[in-house]
Amino acid sequence: MEDWDDYKFILAVGREGNLSAAARILGVNHSTVSRRITAAEERLNVRLFDRQPGGFVPTAEGIKAINVATAIESDLYKLNRTIMDRDREMAGQLRVTPPQMIYKMVLADCIKSFIDLYPEIDVSVRLTNETHNLDKRESDVAIRAANAPDPHLFGRKVTSQKRAFYMSRDYASSIETELATNGANTKLKYIAFTSWKKQKPEELQKAYPKAVQVLELDDMEGTYHSVKMGIGAGRFQCFIGDSDPDLIRVPHIDLTPSFDLWVLTHPDLKNVTRLRVFMDHVSTYLKSKQDLFEGRLGK
Repeated sequence: MEDWDDYKFILAVGREGNLSAAARILGVNHSTVSRRITAAEERLNVRLFDRQPGGFVPTAEGIKAINVATAIESDLYKLNRTIMDRDREMAGQLRVTPPQMIYKMVLADCIKSFIDLYPEIDVSVRLTNETHNLDKRESDVAIRAANAPDPHLFGRKVTSQKRAFYMSRDYASSIETELATNGANTKLKYIAFTSWKKQKPEELQKAYPKAVQVLELDDMEGTYHSVKMGIGAGRFQCFIGDSDPDLIRVPHIDLTPSFDLWVLTHPDLKNVTRLRVFMDHVSTYLKSKQDLFEGRLGK
């Protein structure tokens, strides 16, 4: 086969194990994937996949084809990065993936100032809490919350982070008398993360052993808005809680470490001028907010 598209279809089916999942990845319909796999088998005069009830299982020849397709894909990504590395212009596309809450509460001003300085750069921001693959150019620059990012990536840690428990001012007013009377025995209402698995965080248990869970969520932004509505207290990073005048920290609960904040790119792209300038711009800006991220502006 001389057409990369053939290998692309083989690789997708090999990775996903069925036509429907491969079709979603490729952005085509189920029948197109089936037709392309059958056509590839006819051109090669071999059977690449055994059609089984549980899905498509590669044959020995299919495994060889998948390995070739994987190598081709890797070479194409590498070529793309190499070409971009030669780009020294302060113009062109720049794709950035920051965590949602960091962009909404801190980073938007930084992006605006960069656009004002470099209007010829086409900045695209995709808000996500997932880790995008910089090797595959799913993003050019990642602003990532992590304590141990992939060591082969190029970039820097810009700040550590702390987190605290926050409550709305309205909720704080509603329990003011109880707090003054009962102190640590207050039945503080709190919002839990699903990942806690029904276990109170140590700092909450220490300060308020009789605290009562009233809601469980698996999303930071959902927790933030639930706290603002007065449902109960919730834990999130200090840059979130201390930026919102409607929220205050729950008293007597210790700050705890959260993930460090990094600005990263693929090492093949570290000399692309617009990426390097952007990374410097963002790093300087976030570094200037270090007191906010590390909880020194608490209220």
